[in-house]
Amino acid sequence: MLLSGSEAYRPPVPTGFQEFRSALQEHRLRLLLAGRSGTGKSATGNSILQRKHFLSRLAATAVTSACATGSCRWASWDVEVLDTPDLFSPEVAQADPGFEERGRCYLLSAPGPHAVLLVTQLGRFTAQDLRAWQGVKALFGAGIAARAVVVFTRREDLEGGSLQQYVRDTDNRALRELVAECRGRCCAFDNRAADGEREAQVGELMGLVEELVRDHGGAPYTNDVYRLAQTLGGLSPEERLRRVAERLAARAPTWPLAGLWWWPKPPPGIRYKLGLAALLGALFLLYLLCRRWPEAASRRPGDRDTLLSDPEAYRPPVPTGFQESRSALQERRLRLLLAGRSGTGKSATGNSILQRKHFLSRLAATAVTSACATGSCRWASWDVEVLDTPDLFSPEVAQADPGFEERGRCYLLSAPGPHAVLLVTQLGRFTAQDLRAWQGVKALFGAGIAARAVVVFTRREDLEGGSLQQYVRDTNNRALRELVAECGGRCCAFDNPEWPTGSGRHRSGS
Repeated sequence: MLLSGSEAYRPPVPTGFQEFRSALQEHRLRLLLAGRSGTGKSATGNSILQRKHFLSRLAATAVTSACATGSCRWASWDVEVLDTPDLFSPEVAQADPGFEERGRCYLLSAPGPHAVLLVTQLGRFTAQDLRAWQGVKALFGAGIAARAVVVFTRREDLEGGSLQQYVRDTDNRALRELVAECRGRCCAFDNRAADGEREAQVGELMGLVEELVRDHGGAPYTNDVYRLAQTLGGLSPEERLRRVAERLAARAPTWPLAGLWWWPKPPPGIRYKLGLAALLGALFLLYLLCRRWPEAASRRPGDRDTLLSDPEAYRPPVPTGFQESRSALQERRLRLLLAGRSGTGKSATGNSILQRKHFLSRLAATAVTSACATGSCRWASWDVEVLDTPDLFSPEVAQADPGFEERGRCYLLSAPGPHAVLLVTQLGRFTAQDLRAWQGVKALFGAGIAARAVVVFTRREDLEGGSLQQYVRDTNNRALRELVAECGGRCCAFDNPEWPTGSGRHRSGS
């Protein structure tokens, strides 16, 4: 009967949206902002509210530390927006061990959200975003996907292009599957847009939310925790929070290493390849250790004693000035090697140095650069060679470059060696991935490469005229501060323009 006459089970759809809106028991919409830290959740909330309500600023670590709400009037709706801290990553178990903040999230959004806005950044949908989405479903239940809208920040990076085409053409399978899981509901925000454009963006989002409300008959999303919260209305806020936190704790996985379930599970064939790669990697490390041991054993004892007693004897003379250094060089060539994780703007930074569009650089949800490439220009009296690199520095390079061919090409193209390594990272987005990429740089070239490294921040415009040195000094991201210190304090920031193809002009100095 259900298959043959399924139409009988559909609620009647109002002939007009105004009639539907009048049929609702409440004219209130609850929107819950979700996603990983640093994607622009708070700024998106401010755009919806049409005012600066949530704390949103450039920072190297998460700014939002607790759930917060704001409200506004949109058409005939009373809209409530709930901003959230990092409740959805695997690290939440350490940050919120007693489930208090996750309990507050439930209580502040009770009796349930009408829509969950999953915020991610255009061109930067990473494994962290995917794990955050898995965390959203773990916290609220898999059914939350039926209430989700994917909101991309940095709409300006589309440069007038179509968001739908961007999603359709991306080779980031995880992103395509996410949007499909959310039934294609997505929109993009430029959180710095002028008032008129910002209102149009909010209108597009609210149109998607209204469709969601209509499809669910005006009812908010609910589950057993929301239903529990509804029954606790007569209790004190502290007691309500305690009861909800207890329910969440009871629902959470308790088996050892429960955090591993956040990771997407590869199919059996991929698991076999990963295991084989791990085995071969271990054998390779063992080979290196066995190879180096005889060299260490055969080293003359006097070498170390001489070094300790007279270290200056092993230091090359340092020129008194840069002009003298330049004259002393046999070649007037500078080799610059771009390094860092994918998606930070390495290729765009290379184009800025070359002052023309030479390396492929475009908005994409996955890495654009797939092989090492070089470009050259003239700067003052220097011939400058720039080497752009693909993802050679992340832990995944063992699978992407199992035969070391691309890493070998990197060495050959930068021979006899780089004069500087430019470690590119994005302002406000120095993550564990960036740190692992820096560790990968040192693993590939040796720890001494830190003496040749310069940290280059992209998105300089986000400083809004502020001081980069103050940003680094004041950040509470210890790993970033230690990185800059390890590089001798050498850092600068780039605002990379979009260079027209074939454009270029030689820099006489800067």
